[in-house]
Amino acid sequence: MSTQNPENSQFTWIDFYKELADKLLKFKNNRRRLLEKLNVLDKKWTKFLRDKETGQWKFDDIDPFSVFAIFNRGIKNETRFLIAQRLKEIFQLKSKVPTDLWGIPVAFNMNSIFFDKENVNTAITPLWNLFESAINYSDDGSFISSFDTVFSQKQIGMGMITMALYWIRPELFIPLDKNTQAYLESQGIQVMKKKKNDLSGKSYLDLIERVQKSPLFSEWKHFPAISREAWRIKHPQINEDKGEDRGIEENLESDPFIKSVCEILRMKKNVILQGAPGTGKTYSTAAIALGILGVEDVNFKDPADIMEKYNEALLSRRIFFTTFHQSMDYEDFVEGLRPEIITDEDEKAIGVTYRINKGIFRKVCEAANKATNTLIADVENSDANNLLHGINSNPTIWKINLGRLCGDSIHADCLSNNYICLPSSGITKDTSEPRSFLKYLQYKMKVGDVILSSVSSHEIDAIGIVTGKFENHDNNSDFPYYREVRWIVKGICENIVSLNRGKTIARPWFHRFPNMSIRNIIDIINKHSQREETVNSKNIDEKAAVVLIIDEINRGNVSKIFGELVTLLEADKRDDGKQESGKHTISVILPYSKERFSVPSNVYIIGTMNTTDRSTGTLDYAIRRRFAFVTLPADPKVIQDDKAREIFNDIKKFIEDEKNHPEDMDINDLMVGHSYFMPDEGVSLSTEEQLKLKIKYEVAPLLREYCTDGLLTCPQKELDKRIESWEKLEITYKKDSSAESAAAASGSETSQTNE
Repeated sequence: MSTQNPENSQFTWIDFYKELADKLLKFKNNRRRLLEKLNVLDKKWTKFLRDKETGQWKFDDIDPFSVFAIFNRGIKNETRFLIAQRLKEIFQLKSKVPTDLWGIPVAFNMNSIFFDKENVNTAITPLWNLFESAINYSDDGSFISSFDTVFSQKQIGMGMITMALYWIRPELFIPLDKNTQAYLESQGIQVMKKKKNDLSGKSYLDLIERVQKSPLFSEWKHFPAISREAWRIKHPQINEDKGEDRGIEENLESDPFIKSVCEILRMKKNVILQGAPGTGKTYSTAAIALGILGVEDVNFKDPADIMEKYNEALLSRRIFFTTFHQSMDYEDFVEGLRPEIITDEDEKAIGVTYRINKGIFRKVCEAANKATNTLIADVENSDANNLLHGINSNPTIWKINLGRLCGDSIHADCLSNNYICLPSSGITKDTSEPRSFLKYLQYKMKVGDVILSSVSSHEIDAIGIVTGKFENHDNNSDFPYYREVRWIVKGICENIVSLNRGKTIARPWFHRFPNMSIRNIIDIINKHSQREETVNSKNIDEKAAVVLIIDEINRGNVSKIFGELVTLLEADKRDDGKQESGKHTISVILPYSKERFSVPSNVYIIGTMNTTDRSTGTLDYAIRRRFAFVTLPADPKVIQDDKAREIFNDIKKFIEDEKNHPEDMDINDLMVGHSYFMPDEGVSLSTEEQLKLKIKYEVAPLLREYCTDGLLTCPQKELDKRIESWEKLEITYKKDSSAESAAAASGSETSQTNE
C-alpha cells in the first residue's frame, strides 16, 4: 500500500489529527490517566460518555477512536473547533487548530462509542491494538489481524471503523462512509458485496490499492480530496467557500414540505400530521419543530443532524414531547392533586397530604414565558447604554410607591440618582412577616429584576432595572435601606390597568406585580423611549418559540385532557402579553391552584395521528377546528434501493385491490409507510438483510392486522402466500403476456401489472 502526501495547506485538519493520534498512543497502557486528562473538558461535550444522572464517566476505560469522536460527531462545527482548541491545550499539540472541519466523516450521535458497552473489559484493548498498528503501519500482517479482530465486534460497522482509521492516518486509509461509498461506486469502483463478512482487513487493503490505481485517484491525488468531494456532492446546500450552512429559510427551501408545514403552524399554532404507519410522522415532527425554532445550522437533508439538534432543543426545554394514551387526563396534562407521604424525623410515614402537580402543558407554557424573557435578556449587546442592559433572563417585576413610603422629595431624588429606598420607621423590621417590605428589598429582590414606580392605583411614572445588592447605609439615616436602580424611562404618566389584566395596582406600597409580563414592559419602554425599539414584540413568537409534540394524539380523549383549555388553543385567543382592549385573549382560573392561566402565543403544538387507528373518533369537531391537518403519504421516491422500491409498489398494488370501505379510507390511510423499506443507520446488516427482517417482523404483522380488522378483504391463505413471496423479496404482481393480450382483445386493462 503506497502513501500520499496531500497538500496540507488545503486540509488544515490533517496534521492536527495525526499529532493527536500520536499523543493518544502514549496512553495505551495508562488509560485511567487519559480519562483524568479528558475530565477537564466541558461535560456537555462528553455527555455521550457520561452518566445522565451523576455526570461521571460511564466506563472506567476508553479507546482512542471514541476520544476522536468527542469532536467528530454530528455537532456544530463551531463546537468542534472549541473542543479541538481545548484538546490542543490538554495534550500540548504543536499543530494549528484546524479551520476546515467540514467534509470529514463524523460518527452518528446515537452511536459514537466504538466499543461494545456490554463487554468493556474485552472490547477496548483490541481497539488500541488496531490504533497502534494503523499508526505504525507495516505489511507484516499485524494490521490485518487487528482489523479483523475489531471488525468482528458487534458495535463496529464498515463505515464506522474505516472512518476512524481515516481520522488518524488520512493519507493511508480511505473512509467507507455512505457518501464515499456512493461516490466510489459512481466512478466504477465496487466497494463491497452484500454481506458484512465479505469485508476484512485484507479486502479493505485491496480496495485501497484499487482506488489508488484508478483514474479517480489520478484526478484527486489523495484520499482527503476524494472524501471531501463525496461529501460536497451530497451536501450542495453548504457554502463551499466558508464551509457554513445557509440560513434557516434557505435550508428550509431544500425541503418544501417542512417549509410549508412550518408556515401553516406559524399561522394556526396547532397542526396534526396524519398518515399510515411508517410514513415518517414522528420523525417529521423533529424537523418541523426545528424549523419553527429557527435553528439556522440544521441540515434538513441529514437525519443525523436533525436528531442532534432536536435532542439539544429537548435538553434546553425548547421542545417538549409526550404521548397521549387512554388513561391520560386533565390532571396529568394541565394540573392536578398528587398524594405525598408525610414522614417524621425517623422517616416513618405519619400521614398523607396532597400537593398540586403541574402537568406537561403547564410546564410548556412556563417554558414559553421564560424563553420570552430570555430573549429579552439576549437583546443586550456590547452597547453599555442599551435600554435593557442588565435585565435577568427571568426577572420578577416589582412595584414600589416611593411617594407614599418616603415622601415626594425622596421619590424625586431616587429617580434623579438611580436608587430606591425604604424608611427606617413605619415598616416592620421582622423579615419573617409574609409581607415585610424589608424582606422584599433584602432577600427577594434580585439584581436584574424590573421595578415600576407607581404614583396611584392606575399609573406609573418610571421603569427601572435593579443593578445593586441590598445595602444598609446608616442606622441613623431616615432612609437606610437601599438598592441601586438604573431607571430606563422616567417622568412618564402611564395608565397600566389594561396591561394588568384590567386590574388596578394593588394597595400595598411595595410588592410583586404578578399580572405584568416582560412584553408589557417592552411596550411601555418603546412607547416612551426616544430610541428605536429594543425588541420588536411582534417577532417574539418566532424567536422565543416553544414546541409541544404530542405523539399519537388520537389515542387519548383529547377533549377530556385539554378540558376548558381547548378554547385557549386558538391562535386569536392566545396571550401575546399586551392585553389591550379589543384583543381576543382569553384566560381561565385553574381549578386546583386557582391561578389565572392563558396559553402564550409562542407555544406551538404538533400532533401525530395514525389514520389506520380506529379511535380517531375521539377528535371531535371542536378539537378539529383548532388544528390544521397535514397528510403524510407513503413516498416511494425516497426509497433508494431498487428491490425495496419494487416490493413497496407490489404491496401498494395489493392494498389498492383488497381495500375495504373505499368511502372511509384511501390508499394514503392504509399504505405501509416507506420507512419500512429503508435501511437503518448504524446497523451492520446489509440493506437486503434488513429489508427481509422488516417485512417479516413489521410489514407482515401490520397487513395481518388490516385483514383481521376488516380493512382488507384478502383471505388469510392468499395473504400468507403473498407474505411468503415478499419475505423472499419476490414481487407477486407479475406481467402476464397472455393476460395482457386477453385484456387488450376485450378492450379492458388487466389488473396483473407491475407498477
